[in-house]
Amino acid sequence: MIEIAEKWNPLEVDTPTAIRLQDPTPEIVKIIRLLCGTACLIRRVNGMEDVLVELDTNFINPSHQHSADNLTDILDYFFDERPDDAEILQIFQAISTYNRKFYVDIRNEISYCLFALSSDRATEAFLFLYRVLERLSSACPLIYISRERDFRTAHSFLAGIFTENKTPGELALLQSFIKNYADSEEMFRENSIDFAIEDLASEPSQEMIRQWKNVIRKEVPHLIIDEDLGVITCKFKDAVSLIVTIRNRCYHNKSAHVNFNLTKIGGSEPLFKMVMPKLMYWFSYLFIDFAKWQITAAQR
Repeated sequence: MIEIAEKWNPLEVDTPTAIRLQDPTPEIVKIIRLLCGTACLIRRVNGMEDVLVELDTNFINPSHQHSADNLTDILDYFFDERPDDAEILQIFQAISTYNRKFYVDIRNEISYCLFALSSDRATEAFLFLYRVLERLSSACPLIYISRERDFRTAHSFLAGIFTENKTPGELALLQSFIKNYADSEEMFRENSIDFAIEDLASEPSQEMIRQWKNVIRKEVPHLIIDEDLGVITCKFKDAVSLIVTIRNRCYHNKSAHVNFNLTKIGGSEPLFKMVMPKLMYWFSYLFIDFAKWQITAAQR
């Protein structure tokens, strides 16, 4: 089993207590350490640690590279105004027992996702990301409304998700939540993901564009496909619809649907290598908000 470990030698680096990769640090903090590239993934064999990969990609803030000297900057992901050290420890202690098994499962799945991504196994990485989103699907709206003091506000928000007197299933719930969330969060609503298609002149790349137009855009109509630049743009709020569509049109091959012809684009890897790194940036943006909602709820 893959485990998470400190990237820098604890004997040489004074890692702040609140964000150390050991208990009682909340699992949600460990997940952020993974997503901002400040941890190692290891495997223990016969009592020995085998370092699989030193993560170095900051999916949360790509323009900021963390090092042993600025690890405390991680706390700024959680707080708009950083409290003093004692208060941070108190807050983290309060959330460390919240749904711990849930967050352990999320952390393990993300670890395997990032390991697959670092090993150039993009299809496998997508599989683990999808599994994480399934776990978050019902948790997101519940954590989000737990911040609210006004039951009427909470009820109104939930009413926008649970429509037609039935509960949407799996990622449909997350999809509905994100669209409602985007209505009140302008930055999230206006952000988008750009997927680049390389080597535009090649036949596989032209085939990739054709299939995005004929397969994906039918179910995600707001996609913008720039054939001249080879760029496909998807709004943050439509990302779950895109993920579900890619999954269904790649993993299924029913004749009743227009599916990806993976053989014509060289297999699944060219497609998932194109989308996976960018989807991890989107997911990290969403998860930071999720972490903040959890902390806000703990401060009530």
